[in-house]
Amino acid sequence: MSNQLAGKIFKEDSLIIQHDWQKSLESEKDKFFVNFKKFGEKTVSFEIKCEAGRLKQEDDEEVKGELNGKTIVLNADKLSRKFVSPDIEFGSVHKGSINSIDISPSENMMVSSDTSGEFIVSDTRRANRLRDLEGHIYEVYCSRFFPSGMVVLSGGMDMTVRVFSVEDAWNARTMKGHKAAVHDLGFFGDGAEVVSCSKDGTIKVWSCASGESIHDFHPEIGQLHSLSVNNADQNLVGTGGESKKAVIYDIRSGKLIHSFEVDSSCNAVTFNSETGFYAGTEEGSVFAFDLRNQKNSTLVRTQRGAVHKLLYNDTLGLVAGFHDGTVAGYKNSLDGGQSYIEFTGSDCDPIYDLSIAGNTLVTACRDKAIRLYKIN
Repeated sequence: MSNQLAGKIFKEDSLIIQHDWQKSLESEKDKFFVNFKKFGEKTVSFEIKCEAGRLKQEDDEEVKGELNGKTIVLNADKLSRKFVSPDIEFGSVHKGSINSIDISPSENMMVSSDTSGEFIVSDTRRANRLRDLEGHIYEVYCSRFFPSGMVVLSGGMDMTVRVFSVEDAWNARTMKGHKAAVHDLGFFGDGAEVVSCSKDGTIKVWSCASGESIHDFHPEIGQLHSLSVNNADQNLVGTGGESKKAVIYDIRSGKLIHSFEVDSSCNAVTFNSETGFYAGTEEGSVFAFDLRNQKNSTLVRTQRGAVHKLLYNDTLGLVAGFHDGTVAGYKNSLDGGQSYIEFTGSDCDPIYDLSIAGNTLVTACRDKAIRLYKIN
């Protein structure tokens, strides 16, 4: 079941734009910077000049930009990458660094938590606080809307998994059994059963009706940081641990069916279909595994720092949140090893969580800001 990395290995070049580049176009500023860095080489800096909301470029400039509203496409040394600025940025929702974020299926609400212990539901238009969700002790590390959009699932430092009503903030269920902090959560179907992973190294499947744990799994790969339920086959649950491994269980049989080795602590995992599985690591690497052929895998080595979050979206492909504050989108196969789109705004502060619903992407950052982006 276990495999060493085989297949394609890519090294991603860096193309970094000034985090608030859009403000240069909207204000009296006349330029913003762009850094280009081939993998393992020195950084080369460039200036993009602008005037009255337009770019000023000469034919011989090494970096060219094409502007379209809140997006800009940069071309440098045969590399092309689109950058998207936030549609809305909320800087006063939280008092502390934001641990978790999720957006409701209707895109009108978001649930978020921070290092000060605040755990709230707010609206996505003005970030008005709608509900304070009380019950957890200390920090909430993960929070997700149920598929209905009117109930929230959460887990945190107090080792519990909790269910809250959005309508009245009622803590309807508290599920106990983990022996350390709960790091991530997932749903089966409409949420009658949910799954959690913990710092204690275990995965637990819970019945929301009874509040009891109905399945326990012990991957023995150290602390578990992330999990994902395969939407195409909801009997498959993947997780990643600190001992440089990502594993997949079949809930029907209770058996470990896949085990993959990675280059460092596995911080983030996600499925893209019944056959595709991704893992992101502390070293900033992104692995793609084909579940039909475990020997066929792809590795992208980045210069972005640790991967904190991975999500798959039908429109964007694989989306990753990194320690250097970048949020990058990759095509399904990772072929070529270069991101094609990035969502800007963070000034080198880590992205700890992100969520996508409909045409909206939302991010949680150490700088206490929540950023919303519109995607096509």
